[in-house]
Amino acid sequence: MPNTLPPTNTPQAFKEKLKIGAKKSLVDFGIHAGVSDLSYIKELVALRPASFKIFMDLVDDDFLMEAFSKINSVAPDHVISLHAEDSKLVQQYTEMMKKEGNDPELYSLARPPQAEIEAVESAISLAGKYNQKVHFCHVSTKKSLQLIHNARTAGCPVTSEITPHHLFLDSNYLNLFGNLAKTNPPLRDKENQLGIQYLPEIDVMGTDHAPHTLEEKEKNVWDAPPGVPGLETILPLLLTQVNRGQLNLKDIKRLLCENPAKIFNIPNKGFISEGMNADLVVVDLKKEGVIDPDNFHSKARYSPFEGFNVKGMPVITMVRGNLVMEYDNIFKNNGQFVY
Repeated sequence: MPNTLPPTNTPQAFKEKLKIGAKKSLVDFGIHAGVSDLSYIKELVALRPASFKIFMDLVDDDFLMEAFSKINSVAPDHVISLHAEDSKLVQQYTEMMKKEGNDPELYSLARPPQAEIEAVESAISLAGKYNQKVHFCHVSTKKSLQLIHNARTAGCPVTSEITPHHLFLDSNYLNLFGNLAKTNPPLRDKENQLGIQYLPEIDVMGTDHAPHTLEEKEKNVWDAPPGVPGLETILPLLLTQVNRGQLNLKDIKRLLCENPAKIFNIPNKGFISEGMNADLVVVDLKKEGVIDPDNFHSKARYSPFEGFNVKGMPVITMVRGNLVMEYDNIFKNNGQFVY
């Protein structure tokens, strides 16, 4: 994702990130391009981004329409990925909640469901106007998903994504974990939260992995960065649901492999068939454990899922037939840019 320092919103920054990925990544990777200076769009298209990512909470309606128009004129087949929260409502409610104090639970009130719902409505309108493929990242409310479902039924080219933390955690976790559970959009109350029964309507499950440092997270709620690490918890959490009879392995394959490859046009990946890359994950459905951030390989060693009992874990990872992980042992590998 492009919200790094520096942000990946210029051709130069994109090329620099490509170099870093080629040097450091153990797995194959794609890069999403940020959208700020629209004069860079044509050059960025030539670098083959996975999508153009727009954070609607940081831009106004005029910029959003201009961005859709520009991307559609230069690259109509590209996906626009959206963080869907209305900037005016977020600003208005955040200012109100800041006056109430610094309790982490105020954060979910500072970015209310209506901010997401209105942003989704606005984006669906633009997707329909330009016949532009739009992917809604980390959808967090029932109403938003209903709007996306209705739009797609009517022929609008939109897809949806959910994260494990929005699926399995509610806003009460802000009381339990404080800023470690702070994310955008925030965790929702049970009335608005999407449950596992909604997964058949959702296209993708994404980690939304945001590896901030503990030092950053220990700031007050209004200054601490949003986001949680999700890379190492997503599969054990889903395999646990398989063991409980709430999901099956075909659901996981659809959400984590097939649909992402289709939506983001990832060549030779997402399926086990002749001619595809041998990207394989072997899982042990009987292996049990407890989520312990001290055992993470990520630099962000915290999680609002800390202490969760899980059953079912990945034990081997292969990338293009190369062994990358085996029983928690990590091996060197040269990840490649997927495009």
